[in-house]
Amino acid sequence: MNISRRLVLLSAVVLAGARAEAQVYNLHLVTDNQPDYTDMKSFVESSTGAWDEPEEKAIAVWRWGRRSRRQLSCSREGTRYIADPILNFNSYGALNCGIISALNIGSWLELGYQARYVQLGDHTVSEVSWDGGRSWHMFDSSMSVFCYNHAGQVASCEEIKQAHGCELSGGKEEPGHYYLYHPAPQCASHLGPTG
Repeated sequence: MNISRRLVLLSAVVLAGARAEAQVYNLHLVTDNQPDYTDMKSFVESSTGAWDEPEEKAIAVWRWGRRSRRQLSCSREGTRYIADPILNFNSYGALNCGIISALNIGSWLELGYQARYVQLGDHTVSEVSWDGGRSWHMFDSSMSVFCYNHAGQVASCEEIKQAHGCELSGGKEEPGHYYLYHPAPQCASHLGPTG
């Protein structure tokens, strides 16, 4: 056997008995076009960090809630619904109105805002307040809509329920006016009183 073969064989025998050391890393990759779904703090910071105003941050939470899930029956493990926001975003994504409202609420609470469920018959939406409960703002992630009041703020369920009117409705005052005539541009558009 020549010398180079002996060296290779000897190296293989020595290395086979050597203990290998390795570093352990907990890596996660993030991009600038998707939130970091590692945990709630990371999700909220990465999905709202580009915005300064509380309303903009609330809209960002709504936007990523819409983009990161499908409107289906809620995911379950056995008979238990998946209520963990990060598990839902990372592994399941099949949510109905109640669960996506809960994910919004969890995100808004992480931002330090107040948030609550609003039950509308057999449909659930979420509302958020970033001013200590003085005003509330409704977001419907299931039906992918929120709307503005005449002051230009995201409307609350109570405001939507009340009768309002403007030139878009031909001056007609009716409940749901904000929902019908003032949806956010990213939700819908309205052509005015003549359609």
